[in-house]
Amino acid sequence: MNPLLSLVSPDKPYFPDLELATPALTDPALLQFAVRDTAPEAGAMRLLHVGAGVGASTLTLADAMGKHAPLGGTIFAVDSWGVQLRPNELGVLQRDEQLLALRLAQQDLGYELFQWNAGFAPDQVKIHTLRGPAAEILSVLACDFDLVLLEAPLYRDQMVPALERARTLVRDGGLLLVGKAQLPVPVAGDDVCRSSGDLSVQFHPTLRLDFHPGVSLAIQQEFPDALPLAGHVILRRVGDDFIPHTPISGPFRMPAHLNSLKSKFPAYRDGQSVSLQRWDSLRTAATWIYGAGEAGQRAFRFAQSAGVSPAGFIDTYRRGSLFGLEVIGPDDLLAGAAGDAPDIVIATQHWPQILPSLASLQQARFHAAILPAGDGLVALPHPAPEQEPV
Repeated sequence: MNPLLSLVSPDKPYFPDLELATPALTDPALLQFAVRDTAPEAGAMRLLHVGAGVGASTLTLADAMGKHAPLGGTIFAVDSWGVQLRPNELGVLQRDEQLLALRLAQQDLGYELFQWNAGFAPDQVKIHTLRGPAAEILSVLACDFDLVLLEAPLYRDQMVPALERARTLVRDGGLLLVGKAQLPVPVAGDDVCRSSGDLSVQFHPTLRLDFHPGVSLAIQQEFPDALPLAGHVILRRVGDDFIPHTPISGPFRMPAHLNSLKSKFPAYRDGQSVSLQRWDSLRTAATWIYGAGEAGQRAFRFAQSAGVSPAGFIDTYRRGSLFGLEVIGPDDLLAGAAGDAPDIVIATQHWPQILPSLASLQQARFHAAILPAGDGLVALPHPAPEQEPV
């Protein structure tokens, strides 16, 4: 173990890339609910995490196991902890998180960081490392897991066989989570995905968001009807079939190792209930998207891909039309232009400031789009009326 780690972070995990990787960080509520929904009532829990990196998501899983699995359990963490980018990408790295990951791999610090961070898992949770290419490791595993989290590989020709193998390792009733699924093919566009399918990550020219085209294409091939939620496709195994699973709601507590990121998840408050929703839960509602900027436009595309037809947009500054739909102002909304009982999806990071101003809409239901992609919703409580200054 590198002695420097005990000097840099002597009493807590160390994640040098946490702030850089926040947009791609696995949603902590999603992982907590997935562990809760698969924890056996009797016996220890067994998880498989492919693409463990330096261990932020692995430690989130371990934290949830310590809470929801009475007898604890074991996490098998798979990664090569080496240079995973192909030669055609090494010369064009422009993303800070890619450059950092490359430096860690070249110095073999990624593996040492993971080992250090894994040491902070709850006592009843054991973490074992399986080091090597994902395809090779998956091919030799022969046991059933309560939950399989697949966050690597990122190339289509590797992800397809990884998915085929991973689905055989999930026990009946268990969950398969496929990460890095921010933009499914129907949202990103088939042409865009196929033109960049040999890259691990690509910047979408229209949606202006990094995504993983190889993962999107592989998911479409293996699970064509799957819809993402917070960057993940979540499927429960029922016999030989895999059906969509939504972790409905439950009390949330931010894991200690992610406390510095609380501001990145403003809808999640410790001790309060969190409800995650897919877009298709709004299919029968009159849905309006609050925000006509880039985030609102991404949310619109996700709504359409889920069979939801938004009635229009609400925006503080913009008026006119967007995608053939009317863009109204907040005053129009309060005057009843959106109908009596609309579903309002606030697609902006400023929703905590916006929500209180909508308290007079007594019959409305409010949701925050999960940003940056907008690939899912968090139910928001009905706001209390704004207090007049004394």
